[in-house]
Amino acid sequence: MMQSGTHLIACYLIATRSAIIEPLLSDVVRLRFYLQNKLSVRRVSDVKLEFVRRGMRALADSPIDLVHYSDVIMDLKRRNSLSINEEQHRLFHTEIKKAVENFLL
Repeated sequence: MMQSGTHLIACYLIATRSAIIEPLLSDVVRLRFYLQNKLSVRRVSDVKLEFVRRGMRALADSPIDLVHYSDVIMDLKRRNSLSINEEQHRLFHTEIKKAVENFLL
């Protein structure tokens, strides 16, 4: 890994988060399935769904939360790797949930 390891890792995390979010933004059926299976949300009105999409878009366009991902960043630096495990991958879903949960009340 290069000297600017934190920057490289942050770029990797942003790309990984975008790879989760982008397909959901372009496919309503996939988004509903995601909300149901990953966030345990049964029914969402079309209006709420649009707000959820806006929240996800805002998240996708935002920088990575270095505090939220600090353990992952430290682990990737320690291992000199850009590969995350399933437990670390769950942090993306937690971040997405935080970004959209107010729209689901």
